[in-house]
Amino acid sequence: MNMNAHELSEEVRKALVESRKAMAEARKEVAIARKEYTKAMAEARKEMAKAHGGQADARVMVFKSNDDFDDDEIYIRRTGEKVPVKSDIMITSRHDKLLKSMEKDGLIDRKNGYKIEKKGNELYIDGIKQSKEVFKKYEPMMDMKNLTIKGNYRKITIDTRE
Repeated sequence: MNMNAHELSEEVRKALVESRKAMAEARKEVAIARKEYTKAMAEARKEMAKAHGGQADARVMVFKSNDDFDDDEIYIRRTGEKVPVKSDIMITSRHDKLLKSMEKDGLIDRKNGYKIEKKGNELYIDGIKQSKEVFKKYEPMMDMKNLTIKGNYRKITIDTRE
């Protein structure tokens, strides 16, 4: 098989054109796959948020169905007593409003434990990143750039390291 330089050049040119067409087709397929992946991930995030919301609702229901639950009393660990919420002996904390609000919204369960982390402009509750809307709602109550609050009905740890 003898090919002259002109025939060889023509074959190389055709092969180059074919490879460019194949590359263009592959790029289109990658773009389509990327769009499908992005759409699937967005849907998965929505489902996870929905499941987390349902989980939080279930925790609140379990918490409120417990016989020890009483909206009118709080437990004071230092003394081991329960006192009325409207009592003069009130636990004050700049983070108490945050915790009560999050519990009311079903995001945390103060009786069974929780972990709240603010890292810059992101909020994580029990390891799950929260939406920007949730972050914006609670941001005024979290005055530090980085904040970790971990606790349950017996103990609370607050870390405000910058």
